[in-house]
Amino acid sequence: DGIFNYTTVNIPTGVKVTFQKNSANTPGYILATGDVTIAGTINVSGAYSSNTAPGIGGPGGYDGGYGGSTGLPGGKGLGPGGGDGGPGTTYPYGGGGGYATAGGSLGANYGAGGSTYGNVRIVPLVGGSGGGGQAGSTTASGYGGSGGGGALLIASSGTITITGSITAVGGNGYSYTAGGSGGAIRLMATTITGTGTILAKGGSLSYSNKGGDGRIRLEADTNNFSAGTDPVYTSGTPG
Repeated sequence: DGIFNYTTVNIPTGVKVTFQKNSANTPGYILATGDVTIAGTINVSGAYSSNTAPGIGGPGGYDGGYGGSTGLPGGKGLGPGGGDGGPGTTYPYGGGGGYATAGGSLGANYGAGGSTYGNVRIVPLVGGSGGGGQAGSTTASGYGGSGGGGALLIASSGTITITGSITAVGGNGYSYTAGGSGGAIRLMATTITGTGTILAKGGSLSYSNKGGDGRIRLEADTNNFSAGTDPVYTSGTPG
């Protein structure tokens, strides 16, 4: 069910923790009665595709759209903010997945970017949406869109300390395909501290059909986290 119950959690420097998607595509939940220390990396990011198959979303996130067969439109990215596929050979590129912000598009004639959804409290916990697939050309199939970042909740009755990184970014676009939107990271603890990295940004290359931003939420009675996040987190007390 994606729910992991612990007494304490310690992820050392140099250790990378990932989660495989289960059949229900549930988000990841790390629940601890004691302290959580993240000096290494937790990664629930989406992936990009280098062929017609879509990039896979992170756990709780959504896959990109399929690349179109020769001369056919690309598929729409999955999820509430899935980007539209490229409409045809003249305008082949899909739109980026949306979440906290809308997905990007190369223009009015191309696949539209996905719409926004969710709320700042990240309730319910849900990940990012997939980018639209590229339309096929007159001679070849298009590439699939990238997957949205996954969704992760870490809750501790003690202190969460982050000197490493937590990432739920959208998959980057590949060969002009659309990026997936960033996912969701929600931390809840008595105290949150550290100078680490927390990322839930959308995927992109250097083009404008990038994925929209995801969401980051820190809830603590005492918030001493002193580093920036991308996108900027919202804050509150546990509830």
